[in-house]
Amino acid sequence: VRSSLHEINIADYGNIKRHQMSGEKSTEEIRAVLNEIYDGGAIPMVVGGSHDNMYGEFLAAADKYGKGNFGVLHLDSHVDAAPIGYGYYVHNGNGIYNGVEMGLFKGTDLVQVGITSIMNDEILAWLKENGIRVHYQAEIEKDGWETVMKRVLEEVKDIENLVVTIDVDVMNQIYVPGTGGREPDGPSSEEMMRMMRALGIQNNVVLVEITEYNPLLDSKNNQTATVVRKLMEHYLDGLAARKRAIEEPFNVDPDRVGEGL
Repeated sequence: VRSSLHEINIADYGNIKRHQMSGEKSTEEIRAVLNEIYDGGAIPMVVGGSHDNMYGEFLAAADKYGKGNFGVLHLDSHVDAAPIGYGYYVHNGNGIYNGVEMGLFKGTDLVQVGITSIMNDEILAWLKENGIRVHYQAEIEKDGWETVMKRVLEEVKDIENLVVTIDVDVMNQIYVPGTGGREPDGPSSEEMMRMMRALGIQNNVVLVEITEYNPLLDSKNNQTATVVRKLMEHYLDGLAARKRAIEEPFNVDPDRVGEGL
């Protein structure tokens, strides 16, 4: 891997206001700001906050590309397909459900990775009915991350416009202590970084979200923040490689590989 950040233009668009007691109002604020970013010809990258942010992002992607004209790669320990309820139309456990049910994207254009949460029969049936492909943590443990990662890349390869949404709790909690949904299993930070770079090379990624990072829960040396930053950098390195017409998702700069390795 080489640093390619000097080859692309990066801008910090600032913070997006959230309404503490209303996911619905937060959704519209996120949608409006991302539409401004799209109008400027940029690819939005959203970091931090609750995973209910993704519904506003899906709405913005639908505004830009049209309903049903983008797909979603969702990396998370939790399926986020609970029905509308719990007293809220939008909450951090139903963004995927809302996206499919409101027709923003098709279930057949959604791939979920790293799911380890307990689900009831209703949610499992909904996933199957909508043709959603799910790679559970059990599959990763059985076949290994390398194998599953290549399966996922093949499944999203032909999605024209891809939204990537990551809940940092998809990773083993030893790497990301700064999240409220810590799980004791999942891929390593290194494995996720390779995934992000590969996606940047292979796909036309139209939005990246890295969510559920809580600095108040992070370690004293900002370990989770470092992982989040490196996930961003690896995607951007992949994007720069794509601009250089590199097509191999796991391409490595030959200057970084010694003889005999």
